[in-house]
Amino acid sequence: MRMSAEENGPTNIERRRFVSGDEQDAQEAWLDDSERRGVPPWTIPPSKSHNQEEKNVERTTKPLASSRSFEDWLVDYCRSKRVIKDFKLSKVIYGWNQNALTQSIEELIRSTGYYVNHSHASVHIKFHSSSTCVHVRSPNFVSKIFSSWVLMTLFSLILVFPFLWLWRRYWPGAGGKWSVAGVGFPVKRWELLKGTFPGDTVEAVKARLASMPVKQKEEEKRLKAEPDGVWILQGTHEGDWFRAWELSIRLAARDRQRVKWLSRQTLDHERIDANILAGELDRL
Repeated sequence: MRMSAEENGPTNIERRRFVSGDEQDAQEAWLDDSERRGVPPWTIPPSKSHNQEEKNVERTTKPLASSRSFEDWLVDYCRSKRVIKDFKLSKVIYGWNQNALTQSIEELIRSTGYYVNHSHASVHIKFHSSSTCVHVRSPNFVSKIFSSWVLMTLFSLILVFPFLWLWRRYWPGAGGKWSVAGVGFPVKRWELLKGTFPGDTVEAVKARLASMPVKQKEEEKRLKAEPDGVWILQGTHEGDWFRAWELSIRLAARDRQRVKWLSRQTLDHERIDANILAGELDRL
């Protein structure tokens, strides 16, 4: 079973062009990089500049059109006569620049003297998402083998699974994967504020719309003037999350805590350095 692509509109699965290994590796690398930068993978082609990416991350909500609708892909999947079919629906969380947030967390840990007291220490920061996809597979026993690690292990012990894998991989009409659909959940997004107009300023909006649902201390960050009007940030910003958790992270690093779940601290001291680091995130 190899990846294939439609280049000139909808075509039968048997006539689609096979994707080379280099193309597939490049796509996977782009998806991983876009996730780290908070970019929706279906809206930003790799050729665009960083400024264009930032604008689309914050303001774009309409994904690029596919060669088919979601319903068309489902019909294509159902009509296929292949034995082992797999329709994959990806679930993506985007909007946060994980690279910038990781750098700020590392600098916060460094400010506690953790690296000084542990000269050989290394810190690994990773954002993990669970249940990131939904699979719809063929209702037959062979498909169940490929969807269960227990069955794959058992059939590998009796040397059956390697032959099944080769059969699915190379035999025409054996296996097929439809990795063509996804849904995105933005952590933050910019929305054009109602009542604004091109050339409007944040100060003018604040004076004109006294009932705007924005906290006083967050007004400067939550509002942004653009040529087409004033935009308001909805959702949780990286800087907000960092300010909420910086003390907990600082105390955990300083006290060398080893816990599975870190409790959130709410003390109001030791926040000067955190505000500086969070200020860098606010520019995202």
